[in-house]
Amino acid sequence: MNLIIVCTNRKNSLTAITAGIVKKIYENLKESAEILDLKDLPFEQTIKDPFSPKTQNSLKLYLDKVAQAESLIMVCPEYNGGIPGLIKHFIDHWIYPDSFVYKPVCFIGLGGKFGALNPISHLESIFLYRHSFVFPIRVFIQNISEIMKEDKILDDNINQLLLKQAKNFIKFKKTLKTESFD
Repeated sequence: MNLIIVCTNRKNSLTAITAGIVKKIYENLKESAEILDLKDLPFEQTIKDPFSPKTQNSLKLYLDKVAQAESLIMVCPEYNGGIPGLIKHFIDHWIYPDSFVYKPVCFIGLGGKFGALNPISHLESIFLYRHSFVFPIRVFIQNISEIMKEDKILDDNINQLLLKQAKNFIKFKKTLKTESFD
């Protein structure tokens, strides 16, 4: 299963809408996909006592989804030139090595002028450090608030890039499955 992670907890975010668009693309390509939206996670406990057993228990369902996912699709907005703090906080709780090592991951950035180039670069460095297979075709959506209307991306070029990324990410995952890694 492809796990699409909405890397913000903002309600009604353009990131969540974009994740829904991406999910439909994967489903149209006959791939299973599920969305994990940070707004649904119980972060109150994690902020009070970040690494206690109670916190790990409150996140268990979500941590298990990440660990068991066949691949990850990170849909990340740009916040002040970087990643939203809660996605880093969430990643810090992930189960190692299951959530990272040899797991295919791809990235979609949403932002203003640069389409979240800095946040995606930061996320890539985290996943590379943890030995994930980082897919090289990234999609940077510039000026997202101007090109999204009524839950649709109106820029045909962006829609084609998302489709191209999905098709090739599926091939990438299949290629990686032909051999196992130690």
